[in-house]
Amino acid sequence: MNSAKFSSRPSKGKTFILFIVLGLIIQPQFFERTFYFNEILSILGMFAARKFLFSKVKKQRSVKIVYLLILWGGIQLLISMFTMDDFYAFMRHTSIIYSIFCFFLAAFLYKEVKYWFYKAAKVFRVSIALISFIPIPGLVYRLSVLYIYPLLVTGGKIPVRFLYILGCIILLTLSHGGGSGIISILVASVIYVILKSPTVFWTIISSAILLLAGLYIYYYEFFVISETAGALALYRFFPLLAEDPNSLIRTYFWHLSINRMIDSYGIGIGFGTQLFDLSQIPLVFESDQKTELLPYFLFPHNSFLGVLARLGVVGLLLLILLLIELLNQFSRKLKEIDAFSFSILTVFSFLIAVSSLNVVIESPITSGVFWFFMGLTFRCGQELNTKHEMN
Repeated sequence: MNSAKFSSRPSKGKTFILFIVLGLIIQPQFFERTFYFNEILSILGMFAARKFLFSKVKKQRSVKIVYLLILWGGIQLLISMFTMDDFYAFMRHTSIIYSIFCFFLAAFLYKEVKYWFYKAAKVFRVSIALISFIPIPGLVYRLSVLYIYPLLVTGGKIPVRFLYILGCIILLTLSHGGGSGIISILVASVIYVILKSPTVFWTIISSAILLLAGLYIYYYEFFVISETAGALALYRFFPLLAEDPNSLIRTYFWHLSINRMIDSYGIGIGFGTQLFDLSQIPLVFESDQKTELLPYFLFPHNSFLGVLARLGVVGLLLLILLLIELLNQFSRKLKEIDAFSFSILTVFSFLIAVSSLNVVIESPITSGVFWFFMGLTFRCGQELNTKHEMN
């Protein structure tokens, strides 16, 4: 399939919106903080969401889950208006909710994305790959290339495509550093292999979750002690974590996030409230006036736990149900997958891996990108299922 098969070239307006999306993907720190690209796309997504309310698409389970997530977030938003500690923090945290509208914007622009995927991939492959490898700090956001590289592959079989992406990520790691890239491609590989057998997939996933939950419960007393004694306590209890300071700090923050959810009786702490208190993170940050507002912006570097802390059990369950529903659309259909579907599913896999280790859904810098690709995954899965039924 190529762009010639599409009936017409996208309008200038839709193409311009896609350039805004591309800018947010490549360098979100600059375009969001300077021009508020995430907010612009979210507003456009609200208009797109209105169209879906009056279409057959609204009956899809994925769309229903998204609307429920927005509704629950809206309830949390209203409650937080009376419980927040800081208005600026409140506005910043609500990006978790309003960025979801980028899901509908992507669904609305799906055909245009697919058109330019085939039309411009060869040009982007050279230019974006080059600027990604240039070791200039700030030129490209460190996680952006993980979402870009899969979109540059238009030919070859799945193993060949993976080899291309793996080569790009290795070069990225050597020039910029990027351990998340290696983990992401491993996650994507596992998803592709296991999707051939959904039963095996969900058995492995469920077992892994239960194992981690069991270990956390077993060592819970040590984590509680570390909450008052600081990250150094975790270092003493689990010396293996000291081999990677990032893992030590992440584990510490993950526990604090879970405890904030427990303190809220599973409802979530909402927006504009502290997730961490400076007194709870000794030996990690200095307590001075410059870091007074740090707890408002400090996230657990695991977006799923970030959602759990802010939106509670309901919010996390809705998010997981959505991801499961999106992934199920691709089950047992790998033989029918084309280059575009491969790229979207790969970016989806990368986003899951990256969100498990970084701040993604909770930050206005990256949340819009996350939800835009979720929307593309939804429409791509729809199209794949339609072809499957025809065959």
